[in-house]
Amino acid sequence: MRQKPCKIALVGNPNAGKSSLFNQLTGLNQKIGNYEGVTVERLAGMMRDSNNIEIIDLPGIYSIFPRSEDEKISFDILLNKQDKDHPDAIVIVVDAYNLRRNLLLATQLIDLGFKIIIVLTMVDILRKNSSFIDIKKLQLYLDIPILTINARDGEGVAQLKLQLEKVNDLIPGKRTFYENVSFQLGHIIDNENRFYQLLVASRYKQMAYLPAYQRIQLNEVSHRFQSQLSMVQTEDIIARYKTIDKIVRETTTHKENIARHKTKIIDSIVLHPVLGIIVLISVLYIGFQSIFSLAAFPMDAIETIMGALGTWVSRVLPATWWSSLITDGIIAGITGVIIFVPQIMILFCFITWLEDSGYMARMSALMDRLLLFFGMNGKSTIPLMSGMACAVPAIMSTRHIEDKRSRWLTIMVTPLMSCSARLPVYTLLIGLFVPATSKGVFGLQGIWMLGLYLLGFILSLCISLMMSKFIKKDNTSVFVIELPLYRAPKWKNIIITAINKAKIFVIDAGKIIIIISVLLWALTTYGPPQKMNAVHTKYLQLTMTDSLDIQKHSELLENSYAGHFGKFIEPAIRPLGFNWKIGIAILSSFAAREVFVGTMTTIYASNSNNDKLLREKLLSEKNTDGSPTYTKATVVSLLLFYAIAMQCMSTLAITYRETASWKHTFFQLTYLTLLAYFISLIAFQLLK
Repeated sequence: MRQKPCKIALVGNPNAGKSSLFNQLTGLNQKIGNYEGVTVERLAGMMRDSNNIEIIDLPGIYSIFPRSEDEKISFDILLNKQDKDHPDAIVIVVDAYNLRRNLLLATQLIDLGFKIIIVLTMVDILRKNSSFIDIKKLQLYLDIPILTINARDGEGVAQLKLQLEKVNDLIPGKRTFYENVSFQLGHIIDNENRFYQLLVASRYKQMAYLPAYQRIQLNEVSHRFQSQLSMVQTEDIIARYKTIDKIVRETTTHKENIARHKTKIIDSIVLHPVLGIIVLISVLYIGFQSIFSLAAFPMDAIETIMGALGTWVSRVLPATWWSSLITDGIIAGITGVIIFVPQIMILFCFITWLEDSGYMARMSALMDRLLLFFGMNGKSTIPLMSGMACAVPAIMSTRHIEDKRSRWLTIMVTPLMSCSARLPVYTLLIGLFVPATSKGVFGLQGIWMLGLYLLGFILSLCISLMMSKFIKKDNTSVFVIELPLYRAPKWKNIIITAINKAKIFVIDAGKIIIIISVLLWALTTYGPPQKMNAVHTKYLQLTMTDSLDIQKHSELLENSYAGHFGKFIEPAIRPLGFNWKIGIAILSSFAAREVFVGTMTTIYASNSNNDKLLREKLLSEKNTDGSPTYTKATVVSLLLFYAIAMQCMSTLAITYRETASWKHTFFQLTYLTLLAYFISLIAFQLLK
C-alpha cells in the first residue's frame, strides 16, 4: 500500500517570495485547480526528487484572522484538521527585509502548535544594504528552525529540502507569544491549544465545518465573553508587536538603506501623475508589440509544420469521410490551438514580469484616484489588469475589494479588458488589413493591438461611471497597498509560470476547440441529403478544374447544416457586415473566444483542397456580386465586436458564482452583447 504523502504548506505574507520557493521545490510537477466550493486558485505539487512530500502553496495572508476570501481559505485549511489539505507541517516564508511585519503571522502559527520551519527570503537585499540578521539569536527567540534562502537563485533550497525530508522529526515550538485567554473551551473543542480556542471563539461563525452542536455552545460562550472577544484581534496584534519589536531590535542591524533610496528615485517618476501615465502606456505598448514581434517566428514555424502534416496526411490517406475528419477536423482544430501558444506565453511572461518587478503594485497606486472617480478604487486595478490574461481569475481576484459597490462594478466591467483568448482573433483580423510595417519605431500592428486594449479599458471606465450613478455607495473604501522594493525578476520563475498558463490554455481551451472543430466539420460536411446530393449530381457530369472544385465545395458548405443555420441568423448580423459564415464562427466561439479561429479554419478548409493559409483564404473570399467579403469595414466591425462582446461561458459561470445572482449574470451578458452590436454597427456603416 502506497504511503500517504506528507503535506507541507507554504504560508506567508503576499510578496514574501512564496511563489518563487514553490516553483523551486516543485519545478513543473504542479497541479492547478480550485479549492472546493470556491474559485480561489489552488497550487500543489510533489517536491522534486521525492515521492512522499506534497507542497501546497496557500494564498498569502498577513494574519491568521481572515478578512478576505483568500485569507479565509488559508484560515480554514490551517485550523480544520479534517480538510484534505490540512498540513502535517508548515514552512513560513518570511521577508527578511520586512521582518517586523512578517513575524506577526509567524508568532501566531507558532502559538497554534504546528511543526514549523521558517525560511528567510530577501536576504540578498539586506546584504546589499549592509543590514544583517543574527539568525542564531532569532532562532533562540522563536524556538523554531530557521533557514535563509534565495528562492529565485535556488540558494539554500537544497538545505530546505533536506529539512523537509526529516519533517516527521520536527518538534513544535514551545514558546508562547500571547497568553491573554481568560476562558476555557476544552469541554467544547477537542483541542487544548489556548490560542486555537481563542480563534474558534472569535471566528466560529466563519468556520462552517464545525458541528452544529459546537456552534450552539460557542454562541453561548461568545455572549458571555462578548466584550473580550470583540477586542481579541486588536489585543492580539498589540501584544505580539511588543514582543516582536524587542526581537527585531536585538537580532537585526541596519545601515544606510540603498535599495529604498533607489526605489524612491524610481517612484518619483513612475508614480508621477503625468510622467507615470506616460511610463505606463509605454510599458504596455512594449509588451503588446512584443506579442507580435517575438511570436512571429515560432508561429510561422508551427503553421508550416502543421500545414505540411495536413498535406502529407491527405496525400497518403484515401479520399474518405474519415480522412476528411482527420485533416479538416482534427488537424485543423489542433492547429487552431497550438499556433497561438507562443503569444499566450509571451503575454503571461509580460504580466508575471510586471508583478515580480514590483511595477504592478505601482500601477494600482497610480490608478487609484482615476478609478475612484469612475466608481471603483485602486484595488480594482489588479483585477482589471489581470483581465488582460483571463477574466476568470480576474473576477475571482475581486474578493479582496471590501467595498461591495466597487467589487460589483469591477466584476461587471472586467470582461471588457482584452483577455488572452482574444489574442488569436486579434492576430488573425489585424493581419488581414494592417501591414507589418512601422512608422518610425512604432509597428502598425502593435499600435492596433494596443488600441484594442485601450478601448476595452476606456469602455470599462465609462460603463463603470454610468452604472455607479444608479448604485448607492454603502461606505467609503480605503485603498491600502504595499509597494515592494524593485527587484529584477528571474526568468526561470517567469518561464515556469508561462508554461503552466500555456498548459491550462492547451488543456482547458484546447479540448473545447478540438471538440467544436470536429462538430463543425460534421456540420459543414453534412446537410439535408436531397440538397447535398443535388450539388454532387450537378458537378458529376463536369470536368473538374481547380476553380470548379472550389465552387463545388462552396455550394456544399452553403447547403450543409452549418450553412442553413448561418443563413438563418444572417439577417440579424448583415448590418454589421457579417455573412453567414462569420455568424457560424461567432456563435460557436461563445464556448471560448479562441474557437473563432478554429471555426474559420474548419469552414475554409472545407472550402478548398489547397493548402493556403487561412488569412489568404479570407482575403480571396468574394460576395455574390464579386466584391471582397473581408473589407476594412467588415474586419474593423468584427474586431470591435470581439473586443466588447461577452463570448465566454466560463466568465459568465464565474460571474454567477461570485455574485450568486442570475439577474446580475444575465445583465452582464445582455449589456455587453448589445453594446458590441451597436458599436460594430456604427463602425461598419461609417467605414463601408
